[in-house]
Amino acid sequence: NLIIEEFEALDVELLKQVGDVIRKKAQNTVGFLVNRNGERVNFVCAVTDDLISANKVKAGDLVRDAAKIAGGGGGGRPHLATAGAKDISKLDEVYQYLRKRLETLS
Repeated sequence: NLIIEEFEALDVELLKQVGDVIRKKAQNTVGFLVNRNGERVNFVCAVTDDLISANKVKAGDLVRDAAKIAGGGGGGRPHLATAGAKDISKLDEVYQYLRKRLETLS
């Protein structure tokens, strides 16, 4: 399962808390939260423990690769990671990447 949600000018710490809620309440799920801030964008990625323990996907890898598409970088832990990017016009490409990457897990 992939949850993608966009927000406008929120504190990244709040999005991390939302990511933690997704991790606690869901299974087999990746949450990808997008925070638009003018022409810049921040990503918070949360991955449920069952996906991590099955060695299927890690939040740090997903968010790093997604941020590269939009001219940025980031990383973090397997269950929760953040990134920043400069090119907000690349969001559709980021979403396509995430969908394709997660399709390979099934």
